[in-house]
Amino acid sequence: MEDDVFALGVVLHELYGGRLVPGAHGAALVGRAWRASADLQRLLQAMRDRRRWRRPHLVEVIDRVRRDPLPAC
Repeated sequence: MEDDVFALGVVLHELYGGRLVPGAHGAALVGRAWRASADLQRLLQAMRDRRRWRRPHLVEVIDRVRRDPLPAC
């Protein structure tokens, strides 16, 4: 479940203009995700956090995305 939440965070980050970059200490999310709302930015930051208790539950992620849809292309 935690891996699914992290993967969803990666997808959302990339949709907002960022990218996943592999590194020596694991992958990092980098790039410009400036189009995302503040709530989604906090959510993505929580997903990047390695501490398990800081990561949101999948239901919370889905609810947040529903309230803050992606911008139209």
